[in-house]
Amino acid sequence: MDNNINVVSPATFDEIRAILRETAERQAASSAEFDRRSTEFDRRIKEQEAQRIKSNAEFERWRQESNAAFERLRQEADRRSAEADRRSAEADRRSAEVDRQLVELKASLTLTEDLVKRTSKEIGGISTTMGKQGEEFFYNSFDRGDHYFFDQIFVDVLKNLEGKIQSAEYDIVLVNCTSTCIFEVKSRARLSDVNVLLSRPSSYRINFPHSSGHKIYLGMASMLFEDGVEDLCIKNGIAVLKQVDDYFVVNEKHVKVF
Repeated sequence: MDNNINVVSPATFDEIRAILRETAERQAASSAEFDRRSTEFDRRIKEQEAQRIKSNAEFERWRQESNAAFERLRQEADRRSAEADRRSAEADRRSAEVDRQLVELKASLTLTEDLVKRTSKEIGGISTTMGKQGEEFFYNSFDRGDHYFFDQIFVDVLKNLEGKIQSAEYDIVLVNCTSTCIFEVKSRARLSDVNVLLSRPSSYRINFPHSSGHKIYLGMASMLFEDGVEDLCIKNGIAVLKQVDDYFVVNEKHVKVF
């Protein structure tokens, strides 16, 4: 007989039952662990699903808010663009209106300028005509025989004498052997005309030296006198001749010799 062979004794009933109980307990523990893990897995799945739903909801809310914000921005941009277009159209309209008014103003100014030129020409013509008429009236009055002035009689009546040496024009000149009377004839006498008349004696003596020894008298003959002209003539010793209907009157009490 071989001494190395182990002999296994059959298991008893109790041992078998203990083994079976241990196996059942292990199976029960394994099943409980499985159930626990399964429950934990389901919980995590539910949490993930809830988180996904929450994330999707937040994303959807953000998307809607972003779309709403974008729509507001787009509408504001459209409003501003429409306002800019309106203002641009208004600016164009106003610019066109200004251009139209400028064209009308230019045309009006041109018309006014032409009218002023024509009026000035007509007024100048009227003034010249009235001046000539004044000269003719006073000259004809003198020529008809009104030669007695300043207590003396003037023989010659001259009209529109022009200086040859010094530029000057003498409207009407009455002359006798010892005296000369120079009349400035105006349709409307102004203050500046008095100063012109006061310069006549010196230029007359230069232009007509044969009369250098004459007494010279001055007279302002006019159809109308502006304010202050008569007083200035009287103050400077100038005779004043005024037309009254078909004749003239003379104020010579204040005259002096130049």
